[in-house]
Amino acid sequence: MKFLIASAAVLTVCVTLTGCEPRFFKVHGTISSDGGALGRWDTAPEGCARDPLDKKPIGESATVATFLWQDLRVRERDRKTFPDAPTRLELSRTDKGLSANLETDRTATGTTLDTGDCRTFHLTTAEGKPALAGGKPTLGGMLEMDCTARGSHIEADLRFSGCEF
Repeated sequence: MKFLIASAAVLTVCVTLTGCEPRFFKVHGTISSDGGALGRWDTAPEGCARDPLDKKPIGESATVATFLWQDLRVRERDRKTFPDAPTRLELSRTDKGLSANLETDRTATGTTLDTGDCRTFHLTTAEGKPALAGGKPTLGGMLEMDCTARGSHIEADLRFSGCEF
């Protein structure tokens, strides 16, 4: 009996402190910046989500997908390597097609990238199986971007699956 109680306590601490939940998403590829106001970096997203930031219900939100990176203030070692690396890339549908908001450690309000800033801005998506039985469908697809904003050249070539709500 003591073993079960100890295991439950360890599990609670693990989930609360470190987020030990299983990772269902997969992201392959990178997003990069070649300098300018957004700095020079080349990195793969560490996660993806379908949660809209605009707080609108599912089906009413313009948000399609969001790619996430750990906050660099937590990883001082990476801050020195990539001081302007991304923390969030949110893709949304607009009346003109697609746009993205790219947040970095130094640009918390983000930089807007839309079709007018890009030679290539292509997103394809498909719903997948829920990560958990009875859950909402996950999202997978592909993102290709070649954009210029704030003096920076931003490129992305990502394949992703398992992005959850």
